[in-house]
Order: sequence, then C-alpha cells, then structure tokens
Amino acid sequence: MSFSIRSFGFRHLAAIAEWTLVGLGALWFARFAYLKGGFVVGSDMLYYLDVGLRQVGDPFITFRYTHVFALRLASVLMGSTLGGVRLFSGAVGGLTVLLTYFSARFLTKEAKLPNGLIAIFLIMSVPLVVTLVLGPSVDTTLMVIVLAFVALYIVYRHDAKSGRWLLGILGVLFIMAIRTKEVGWALVVIIPGFGTRPMRNSAGNCSEQTSGSFFLEP
Repeated sequence: MSFSIRSFGFRHLAAIAEWTLVGLGALWFARFAYLKGGFVVGSDMLYYLDVGLRQVGDPFITFRYTHVFALRLASVLMGSTLGGVRLFSGAVGGLTVLLTYFSARFLTKEAKLPNGLIAIFLIMSVPLVVTLVLGPSVDTTLMVIVLAFVALYIVYRHDAKSGRWLLGILGVLFIMAIRTKEVGWALVVIIPGFGTRPMRNSAGNCSEQTSGSFFLEP
C-alpha cells in the first residue's frame, strides 16, 4: 500500500504540527532560561550548592536532598558550578512549558490547543514563576515535580491501560516532592482521585469505578 497524506490522516498531521510547535516553544524558553538564568541569590542556595559539590550529609536539610542532588548532577554534567546552575535553569524552563501545556491540553476531553497555549501564557505571566525558573531555588525543583505529578495523574485518569508502573512513578515523584520541601505533602489532596480511575466495562466504554475526586474529570 502506497503512502499518502490522506491515508496518514489529517489528525495525525495536526498532532505532529501541534507538538512540534510546543516543542520548539519549550526549546526556545529553555535556551532563554539557560542564557539568562543561573543567578544565585541567598545564602540557602549557596549552601545547597556547597553540600552537593562536597557530597556531605547534613541532618538539617534532610527535606532538601532532591534539590541538592539535582544541582549536583547538573554541575557534574556541565563540569562547573555556573554551567550546572544554568543547565538546571534551562531544564526547568523547558519542562515547565511542556508540563503546563500537557496538563491543560489533556485536563478534559474537550480541551484543545488554545487551552494549552493560554495556560502557558498565564503561568509565565506570573513574575514569581519566571524568578523560580531563572534561579536554583528549592521551590523551583518542587514546582517541576508537582507539574510532573499532575501531568502523570491526568494520564492515569484517562488511560485505562496504564498499570502499576504509572502508580510506581507517581509514588517516586511524591517521595521526591516531600524530600524537596515539606510542602510537598500538599500532593495528598490528589490521592482521593485514585479511587475514580476509569475502568472499561463490557461494552468497551470508560466508566468510573467509585466516587472520588471531582477536581479532574476523565
């Protein structure tokens, strides 16, 4: 069978174009964050960098080590502390765009491209978010973990075929969140939603098994 655009389908081409646009936007913002970010403000940021570079244990920052390890990994990859901080900012910038778009785009079945773009515009219009992206703050790491947790939770709610592996990843992200900052415990508000996982009935349609969170519709 010969290949043709018609056989491939307009929906497939539209999806490729959509994610290409979003991917390019994320790469542009990641580059912007890499070039403009990397500034360290505050003694706590310097301390976390120092702990990561010297690889020492400190019982007073037990709930900060996800952030410390992230900075350590970025610094090792770049070969310098400044390069590592800039890589950290660039990665955070790109992931913030992608995860925000994904969550808004697939929050409901009715959501479309404009919903995702509006979500990106709204989150980037908050000065605090831009500050978090450009600086290696603990709140920066927590923000990305929470965005990833919400995005995967939406996948869990929509995809009836997703199994225990997805729950395992969500569990790891939850531990990473509380090991980044104590307020990571706030993610427990999403737990009731796991009682409403879409199940396929005999007719092949999705239906909710039990009542639970009404914040996110499948």
